Amino acid sequence: MKVSNSIILSLAVLATLLCGCNDEVFIRDYAPSTGEIKLSETDTTSIISFEGANWEVRSLSIRSKDGFHEMLQGNIYGKDGNLLFENTDLYSKGEELVKMTITHPTLKLTLERTDGKHLRLSRPENMDYETHRLYLSVGNDYNFREINIDIEPFTPYRLDSIAYTLNSYFIKDSMAHKTIVQNFTNLTSDVYTYTLYPYTYFKQEYDFTNEDLWYPTLDKDKLKIFGNEPPPVPVPTLDKYGSPEMAGATLPLSASTESLDLPDKMLAIQETVRVNPNKRMSCRITCWYQYRGIRFKVYASHPKTEEKRLLEGLLEILIPQFYSLQTEERDVNN
Repeated sequence: MKVSNSIILSLAVLATLLCGCNDEVFIRDYAPSTGEIKLSETDTTSIISFEGANWEVRSLSIRSKDGFHEMLQGNIYGKDGNLLFENTDLYSKGEELVKMTITHPTLKLTLERTDGKHLRLSRPENMDYETHRLYLSVGNDYNFREINIDIEPFTPYRLDSIAYTLNSYFIKDSMAHKTIVQNFTNLTSDVYTYTLYPYTYFKQEYDFTNEDLWYPTLDKDKLKIFGNEPPPVPVPTLDKYGSPEMAGATLPLSASTESLDLPDKMLAIQETVRVNPNKRMSCRITCWYQYRGIRFKVYASHPKTEEKRLLEGLLEILIPQFYSLQTEERDVNN
């Protein structure tokens, strides 16, 4: 069988192209120097070397509690240090020199491509209570490699100070109200008198939060920087004119609602409840609260890495303002 010259020429050209492609992609493999990296507060830097420059960062992820990979987000900077993308999936294009930082409640890490064949990992942080593994995918359009990055738990941060803007705050009357019901029963044949102290059922309530309800500043994850036990911080109370002052009161800096007892003068206020024989008196006490919103800044530092943290938010205080008492008497059997 004879093969035409044109077919032979076509096959020769195709073979040449395939050899060229193979030399570029497969022979010049980018091959990272390691597939496992461990970082801690004492080992804060690691450099990954590559045999070639034909690679890029494809993604950085973490395994969720359900076992699925979740993409970590952060900021991407150009080689001149300018912010290119904010709060986005982490990746690079081609051989561009970029720096990426993670934005996560408990994790921090900086990835920087310093040149064509080196990727620098630095400034790690893990404020959770266990080692976290990150999955770094690097490669090109033809294949990719996965590098495991383990970040060990870090020592908790030290709370240095907290500052409030006491000269400028928000105020609103009757911002909220709460109701409790107290029952008194008289099984005797005589009229019985009870003394009721309405304000003993209510407290001053404190919430460290953010002005934007969609983006809470002091959620549980962000407060993990202080470890298992929330640190105590001074909190403002109201003076006799209703203005906030620092008078020695302290509360835990937590994501939960904290409370302080009311002044003795309020706790001493009383009501007399008279219950007739074989009757039950239901007392419905409704307390209305006045609102104070005071901005604050929390300054913290890490005892080993010397990293600094600033947490900003709004301290929301609800102070009992006045109450109402409604009573309803019924037969004991009803």
